[in-house]
Amino acid sequence: MESTRFVVLADDLTSAAEAAGHLADAGRPASVRLDVGESGDAWPCVDLDSRWLPEAEAAARHERATKQLRAPGIYKTMDSSLRGNWAAELAAVLRASGRSVAVVAPACPAYDRVTVNGHQLADGVPVHIGPAGRDPVRPVTDSSVLKPLARQGMQVIQLAPDERAIVAALADSSGPRALVVDASSAADLDRIAAAIRGHLSEVVLCGSPGLWEALHPIRGSRGELPAARKALVLVGSLHPTTREQLAKLESSGVPVLTTLDADRVARQFDTATTVAVATPEIPSAERHLHRLAILGVRCADAVPDLGFVLSGGDTARELAVALGATGIRAAGTVAPGIMLGTLTGPRRHPVITKAGGFGGPDMLITAASALTRSTT
Repeated sequence: MESTRFVVLADDLTSAAEAAGHLADAGRPASVRLDVGESGDAWPCVDLDSRWLPEAEAAARHERATKQLRAPGIYKTMDSSLRGNWAAELAAVLRASGRSVAVVAPACPAYDRVTVNGHQLADGVPVHIGPAGRDPVRPVTDSSVLKPLARQGMQVIQLAPDERAIVAALADSSGPRALVVDASSAADLDRIAAAIRGHLSEVVLCGSPGLWEALHPIRGSRGELPAARKALVLVGSLHPTTREQLAKLESSGVPVLTTLDADRVARQFDTATTVAVATPEIPSAERHLHRLAILGVRCADAVPDLGFVLSGGDTARELAVALGATGIRAAGTVAPGIMLGTLTGPRRHPVITKAGGFGGPDMLITAASALTRSTT
């Protein structure tokens, strides 16, 4: 299974980074690409930046990428809380690839995201009841994994994580269809991976980091991870999990600011190893992301040997673009789904990326400490 080369199509940067980071852990050279046309590894993990686009535009972007990037294996990432245009994007990838079967398994048990009877739960409750249902841009209104696929005109089949049942469904030649597979544990995902082992070049896989990690078990050791002398934590995500992590980071003694005054932030590094800057906790905070990225660039100019911890896919992409990067060379992960790598382009800063909803209360502390090789 590991010998099958994949292309990863993601709707935001952290989703692409989750895949690339695990590939690096598994000994595969991988990078996050910010553009389909950029040169890169044999295992491209492409951020198509489509999560908040209109559905038709997001689907068209995935269709073009599928036609341009050819690989035996196709992995379409999806948000484990069902945010974004994932169903329309998956339907477009199926059409463009000429394949007729998608295997959909969005569970990520490491972060308590599970699929039960075709519904997605986060922290034990349906995703539309939790933070995803209160998203200020596009709230999730239903926890069903099946309904969005059916709206795309696909035949949808719900399956338990039973290897024989999955193999039988794959052998059925009744036409285009999506197999939605429940999973509540890593063992369930391992069974799904085993069932699709002989079909990777025939199907499109769609899932979160959980299925991707089951497909690529880690064997052996990775190289040394990059490090920085100072760490700037930029938080653009409004997710309650990230805000809890930010409060824990501040309680550990790290300065946490909401200013966009780069000079003031840079001065904090005179006495601190790690400094954090966050957007306000208001829905309009998304409009501050570009200014947050410009602050990051100015701090990089002023603070030698600076690395970044970036919470939220939009935050990470804005900073990478502002620094002139074409992508991120993955070095590995510091926790499941939390990638550490180096920007590719003129300014090769070490960066850690994390989705807003991932990680326990200490995750920002862990990430900053991993980046600076210190106790924050």
